[in-house]
Amino acid sequence: MPSIKNQISSGIKWNFIGQFGRQIIFFITSLILARLLSVNEFGLIAMLSVFISFGEVFIHSGLGAGLINKKDASEKDFSTVFYFNIAISVAIYLIMLSASPYIARLYKQPELENIIYILCLIFIINAIGMTPNYVLVKKLEFKRLNIISLYSVLLSAPVAIIFAFNGMGVYSLVFQTISYSLINNFLLIYYSKWKPTEKFSAESFKRLFKFGMNILIAYLIEKVLSNVDTLLIGKKFNPSTLGYFSRAKSTRDLSLDNTSNILTNIIFPIFSKIHDNEELKRVHLKFYKLLTYINFPITVGLLLIANPLIIILFTEKWSESVLYFKLLCIPALTMPLIVIIQQTILSRGKSNTVLAISIINRGLYALSILIGIQWGINEALFLIAISSVITFVCSILFSKIILGINPLSYLIATRSSLILSIIMAVCVFSISKINFSSIYLELSILISSGIIVYVGISYLFKVEEFMYLKNELLKKIKRKA
Repeated sequence: MPSIKNQISSGIKWNFIGQFGRQIIFFITSLILARLLSVNEFGLIAMLSVFISFGEVFIHSGLGAGLINKKDASEKDFSTVFYFNIAISVAIYLIMLSASPYIARLYKQPELENIIYILCLIFIINAIGMTPNYVLVKKLEFKRLNIISLYSVLLSAPVAIIFAFNGMGVYSLVFQTISYSLINNFLLIYYSKWKPTEKFSAESFKRLFKFGMNILIAYLIEKVLSNVDTLLIGKKFNPSTLGYFSRAKSTRDLSLDNTSNILTNIIFPIFSKIHDNEELKRVHLKFYKLLTYINFPITVGLLLIANPLIIILFTEKWSESVLYFKLLCIPALTMPLIVIIQQTILSRGKSNTVLAISIINRGLYALSILIGIQWGINEALFLIAISSVITFVCSILFSKIILGINPLSYLIATRSSLILSIIMAVCVFSISKINFSSIYLELSILISSGIIVYVGISYLFKVEEFMYLKNELLKKIKRKA
């Protein structure tokens, strides 16, 4: 049986490969589509995100977390989850079809009705492959899961590009999503080699749902309230404004996903196997320090290079996204840290605490949008930044209660990364005041100077996180050699 250290190392490696690979493919695809499609067409898809997220929550239902957390999950448990997912996905699809005229009327966009008919097929497609996915997660098959996801992104990207070249407009984005779901779930079923062999069990469902109920509510709050921004912005403003906002948010999330999902996706299944509380606290804080060391400079750096980055990547057509992007980078500093605390608490079986954190987090998010949007989008995003800090503080307090970690430990763990990021920010900001002859030259110099300052100081003062990453990299190179 591999040690926890080896499982974590393998999980991080394959999550990094998968996450980085997916984002490169997605990024290149989005660059092409941003030039072929209009801002308005991206806005139409963004309008449906809250309803898609709402449906996905009920399909997940928290039962998957129950399967992963349960030490002796049986074949009956897996089959029960499979049949439930299929039934609920069909029900949600029919509900969305019935609601489609009202959703189109809400946004005053008649075309949304036809889009819903096709796009919502992903509910049924994803439900079929969800239990095979849980089987692979339970076995900690991070390598296989990431390879499957990479193939799915790689094969679905040309679908969107070909459709866009042939003037299919918004349906390019719709069929990209459909093709990704079809390929991904086919591969999950094939490689998991799992199929239902037992009948649906009411007893098994009740047992799993008892654990998963709080997760379901937490998912519901997380998904619905995290997408309330698109609902309100889409309702109050036109599709183009929502298109600019969604472009800023998706670009921000590229870095957020790369720096947090690599670690957070493996925390719950692996930490669930750690029974010693002191060992858990030690590993948790090590993860936390590593995440701040990676996330802080990238997020701060993106905020500083926002203008040349957006214009070079997406052309002047998307320049209105720059300010939205800057404001969205501020809460991105704490969002991964909140998630890592939540996942560690969940590994102790405290789904009710995770629910409480989600209520605070997304409740404040929705309230910030609801209040701020009365003055404008910028004001709403500023309030979101403040709310993320409040949620972070609350998460640390919950961590003290459940995990017994002193809040001061988090401050100490964050200290070096925060100081290094501030020094880097001052240097990059000073350089940005130079009048460059080319926007490409400006971007390259700002990025390179930020990296040199951050890595240089880390090396000079032998920062713990830097030395750990350097040593791990050297070990990998020696093994390969």
